[in-house]
Amino acid sequence: MEILSVEKEATLEAGSVFRMLTMRYPEKIEGKAVLTVGTGRGSCQWVLYEKDSFGVSAKTAFSGGYAKGAEDPGKAEDKAAAFNELWSAISDKSVDDVVIVTWGSSGSFVDWPADPNQINEVRLPANEISGLEWINSEAQGVNMLVLSSMTFRDGTNEIKWKPNWCTDFCQDYVDLGSGKVASVKGPGGEQVAKVEFNFQTESIEEIGDKVISMQEAREEADYASRAQEAREEAWKNARMREIFAQEARE
Repeated sequence: MEILSVEKEATLEAGSVFRMLTMRYPEKIEGKAVLTVGTGRGSCQWVLYEKDSFGVSAKTAFSGGYAKGAEDPGKAEDKAAAFNELWSAISDKSVDDVVIVTWGSSGSFVDWPADPNQINEVRLPANEISGLEWINSEAQGVNMLVLSSMTFRDGTNEIKWKPNWCTDFCQDYVDLGSGKVASVKGPGGEQVAKVEFNFQTESIEEIGDKVISMQEAREEADYASRAQEAREEAWKNARMREIFAQEARE
């Protein structure tokens, strides 16, 4: 079992968003530096992709998040510092050669896409928008994309993709939040099970028992699903053999 560092969390989640945009809206990011901001209640993770980076991140930074009830969270100095750290690392800061991408709790301060398969575009100056004051004066005129999730076709099935930590080698993981644990399935980041907890009233052992029970239930469900798929496939194969045998007799 691997426990992800905050650095790896940041690059994996931003990488999933980069892939989503590459598949759905490549024209929005091609030939541009992409500055991503994944925003949560507890923290924000900032990742920079330089122009023509092919999804390889160049720099990361971190700040506090958008806590519920916080006053003017966009004016927090650590957010401005994180943005400026990444902004200063961009080699070409021409407004048409940079795009800012955000998702998560920042959606409380900008318009969420009405259709989850779409993105909303905000042409800055967005620092005039409450919650986005961390955007500096040099970034005025830069295009900003706001997204939540997208649906992609996988053969005959549609898979809903959300920003996630899945990799080519590890499709499933457990997401431990401040009050919830979720069992996540790749490649799209679907939450297939979750349990809530309270650090104030529950012990680590009690929370651990909840997580174990959740994972055991998921494994049982996955096993049952695979067994059903195997039965259906066996029935199809048997049916095809009957058809071929009938045709041979005729």
